[in-house]
Amino acid sequence: MKGKSMLWLLGVPLALVAVAFVYWQLRYPAHTYRYKLTVEVETPEGVRSGSAVREVGGENRLALLPDEAARTWWVKGQAVAVDLPNGRTLFALISPDAVRMSVRVLDPEFQDDIVAGVRRIAIRKGGTPHSSLRIGDYPLLVTFDDISVSTSVRKVEPTDLTSAFGEGYSLNSITIERTSDPVTVGIRERLGWLSDHPEPRLDPNYGGSTNPSLSERLSHGDFLQGATK
Repeated sequence: MKGKSMLWLLGVPLALVAVAFVYWQLRYPAHTYRYKLTVEVETPEGVRSGSAVREVGGENRLALLPDEAARTWWVKGQAVAVDLPNGRTLFALISPDAVRMSVRVLDPEFQDDIVAGVRRIAIRKGGTPHSSLRIGDYPLLVTFDDISVSTSVRKVEPTDLTSAFGEGYSLNSITIERTSDPVTVGIRERLGWLSDHPEPRLDPNYGGSTNPSLSERLSHGDFLQGATK
């Protein structure tokens, strides 16, 4: 009988926790939305473009301990890749700033609360017309001198593609729109060195620096988040 009493005493709080968890999930469900980011480049051989669909999610979590995060958000997707006629590729990276930008642009009521913004965007019906980003909202643009070598990454200034790619190259626009299309995959086929989380820096030998280079600052997560391919 004593053993059964102990099991009952342990089972009651576990059952209460389970009920609380189910109630919380029903009362405060996670929300997600997808957006397409499109980058358009003028080249000597005409306009080239690339796009990527990303999924953003947010939720209010049931915090069982005082130090647990009660609210969280995440993103699933990859960098935009624009193949250029000179054999090079321009990448528009995925980052926390890019996620915040998407919420701010797609949610007219945004007030610096990403989780609340995600919820409003998710429950809003219909798509969103193309919206051209302001230069201050542009994601970080990069290219590689040798795409097979992660440390050869170079920053590309959006107002000066000529320095990176030569005469006749310029950035036409970066646009964003709400979409229900599937999340874009396939970047691993371009970047053979790309690995899973936890993401190492692009420079695998980075050991800390007061003035890190671009390859030391960027991680694999700037190119791929939450996706499997």
